[in-house]
Amino acid sequence: MVSRSEATFESYRPSQDHMEQEILEKIDRQEKRIEEIFVSVEKTRKYFLWTLIITAAAIILPLIGLAFAIPFFLRTLSASLGI
Repeated sequence: MVSRSEATFESYRPSQDHMEQEILEKIDRQEKRIEEIFVSVEKTRKYFLWTLIITAAAIILPLIGLAFAIPFFLRTLSASLGI
């Protein structure tokens, strides 16, 4: 014999189809959020890549310039001092 509280609980239990539908909806929402996160992460990755490229250029290009400038200044200095 089923008690009254068990019968009441049985009437509120969602059906298997309803639970499956809810799970599928949650999975769809999660897939959309994951796609949004992926897009955001890709934008961030590109931002960091360009930051790295610009930083490297800001350091390496002056070093290359110094490689040409220092010998020029040394030649000029030695010529003017007669060394």
